Order: sequence, then C-alpha cells, then structure tokens
Amino acid sequence: MTRRTSLLRSITAICALYASFGTSAQEPGTLIRRTVTLPNFIKIEDYRIKDTLITYACFNKDGDLLDKDTVTTPSSIDYVSVIKKYSDPLHTYTDKDGTKKPIPTEKIFIRYDRLGSNKWMFIDYASHKPITLQESPSDITGTDAKTIIDPVTREETQITYKLFKVVPVK
Repeated sequence: MTRRTSLLRSITAICALYASFGTSAQEPGTLIRRTVTLPNFIKIEDYRIKDTLITYACFNKDGDLLDKDTVTTPSSIDYVSVIKKYSDPLHTYTDKDGTKKPIPTEKIFIRYDRLGSNKWMFIDYASHKPITLQESPSDITGTDAKTIIDPVTREETQITYKLFKVVPVK
C-alpha cells in the first residue's frame, strides 16, 4: 500500500466518522430561532456589582440545575436561586505555593419558589419576609436575546426571551 492510498483511506475514515455524528448535513450558518417566555424576575445573563457576580440559577422539581438556554416553558422551572459569588478577603486559605488567598464564596440571597401553575413565593434571605407573586404571562414587560453557536455542528441558535410581568398578590 502506498503512502497516498493510506492517506486517502485515513481521510475517508475521518469523513465517515464525521458524518456519523450527523454534522455533514448541517450547512454552516444555519439559523434556528426559538422563543422562550419567562418571568421577568429571571435575568438571562450574569452581571457584576463591583467584585460580586450575581447569577440566576433555575432548578426543576428534582433539584437539577437547568440551563436557561434550554428551558422551553416557565412551568419546567420549580425554583430560582439568586446567588452572589465573591471572594471573601476576611477569610483566607493558603494555596499549594504558600500564598494566602481569599476564599471564594457563594451565597443565596433571594429565592423564588413555584407555588402552583401561576404563583411564586419570593423570599429575601435578609428580611426572611415571604411575598406571594402572581404571573401575568400575557403582559410582556421586556425582551432579551442571545445567540449560541454549536462548536460541533456550527448550528446557530438565536433565542428570544420574552419576559412577562409578575406582581405581588394583595
């Protein structure tokens, strides 16, 4: 077998393997559009306040973390934890090189628990005062958008988030 024949067989095998993953049918630049409707208290992207990162973590009824990009309906979310992530300079640890470093800290400071098909319980951990909230899915208060490109398939997904109003129950 010549070197050229061996190289051609290798290329053919790689192409067959690549095709078996279903990526050969995907044209580069293919755009998929999805719309997700969520309560307006959920922030799609994490954000910073000085040295603190604020993140919104969504969970299902089994306590599994949900990716906000794959949520299809608001009813699949059972609770949302709003988490502060920061380095605590008052508490340190010594790393393997002998350097003292602040301890990375995560703390839930707000939580939203689903009470039923259209009600939530808001709990601020600082005040410990619960507030019942009512969804108004037809009252869209804002939108957000995000584009994700799959590194394997090169498929581009554009997600539009419609955020609906949630108000305290009186």
